[in-house]
Amino acid sequence: MKLILLGPPGSGKGTQAERISVIFNLIHLSTGEIFREEISKNTELGRKIKKVIQKGNFVNDKLVNELVCGRIRGLDGFILDGYPRDIIQAEELNAFLENHGGISAVLVLDIPDNIVKKRLQTRMSCSKCSNVENVSDIGFTGYCTECGSKLIKRNDDQPDQIEKRLELYHRKTVPLIQYYRKKVIHIDGAGEVDSITEEITEKLEKWV
Repeated sequence: MKLILLGPPGSGKGTQAERISVIFNLIHLSTGEIFREEISKNTELGRKIKKVIQKGNFVNDKLVNELVCGRIRGLDGFILDGYPRDIIQAEELNAFLENHGGISAVLVLDIPDNIVKKRLQTRMSCSKCSNVENVSDIGFTGYCTECGSKLIKRNDDQPDQIEKRLELYHRKTVPLIQYYRKKVIHIDGAGEVDSITEEITEKLEKWV
């Protein structure tokens, strides 16, 4: 099974993709994680990516396509989180998968912008393992509950960048819902994490 997971920033794509990958035995590929890995290694590529992300922009299509297609080559099952972001990337992905069965389904996490903004304004990420935590959670200490490292506010979660990321999502990514209309499965992304996972699982089991 080859899946795409779409949703605005802060919709919980990473969390749900990780859970679904375990349930259905899929490889979880997150462009955000790939980018942060390159940035943390301070590679030439990572430095270029960092400059783009800090401005709230998307990394150019050619570079992203090469990174993702290189990772999924030869895989029988995967879930893509954060890719494709636009029609150009989707067309490149379809061409790459043309002789390998294509995409099985596209999961779309539907969530209002006001909830997205609230989530992004209150979340922090681990400086070491990228675990995400909420500053409003009971018992919040400022340190990661997974590895104990200090939590930080990501540059792309700053208020001015949140608005820009949402505008880019609606302008460039939302059209993919129509592009993949025959394969789209809508999910209520505003609920609790467990209930979202259950809904995705139930709908996928019926789909396949």
